[in-house]
Amino acid sequence: IVSPNIEMHEQEAQQSWLVDLGMIFENRRIQRDLQSTVNRLEFLYTRDMLTGLYNRYGVEKFFGDYFDECIKKKTGLAAIIIDMDDLKFINDNFGHHEGDYAIKAIASALSAVSGDDELCTRSGGDEFVILAKNYDITRALDFIRNVRDYISAKIKTENKNYDVKISAGYHIADPAKDISEKHFDEYGLFANYLKIADKAMYEEKRQHKKKKIPQTNKT
Repeated sequence: IVSPNIEMHEQEAQQSWLVDLGMIFENRRIQRDLQSTVNRLEFLYTRDMLTGLYNRYGVEKFFGDYFDECIKKKTGLAAIIIDMDDLKFINDNFGHHEGDYAIKAIASALSAVSGDDELCTRSGGDEFVILAKNYDITRALDFIRNVRDYISAKIKTENKNYDVKISAGYHIADPAKDISEKHFDEYGLFANYLKIADKAMYEEKRQHKKKKIPQTNKT
């Protein structure tokens, strides 16, 4: 009969425990790195790189939540479209870097005047889409006016040799009514809201070009 070497078994057990512990830490590191990568990819997928605002995919991601909350609270859901006036003039006369500055100035204004009820996005070029819950006409007009005031103050403070003007249009939807329609399509409704707001925005832009005075159209 040969007696087992107790000390050797204890060393082997310790080594095995250390290996297992190392694998646990390594797995957690891999999971952390994977989650960080996922978060980064999601940020890149849903965010606009120039302004840091959400892009079109970002607003579509949250549309359902905003829609449902407005149904629950029986409040209005606003789609606001803001488009910069005369970006080409700034690019041609002051350079594209100043054009980028103007776009970022609008984005800064949107971020500054927004709260928990507004989701601001750059949908492309010099156009911005704002999805706003618990809204009515008064809140929509106040929001647009606050954006204009912020932009004007920023341009004045930073002594720019040009103005940054915007055209805006909005649509106040009633999700509780829309969801009761026979052919309900959440994203179809979203596209329709944007279409109505876009039409109002272009009407205001037409008035700006015609009269050169700021005003806001509604639908």
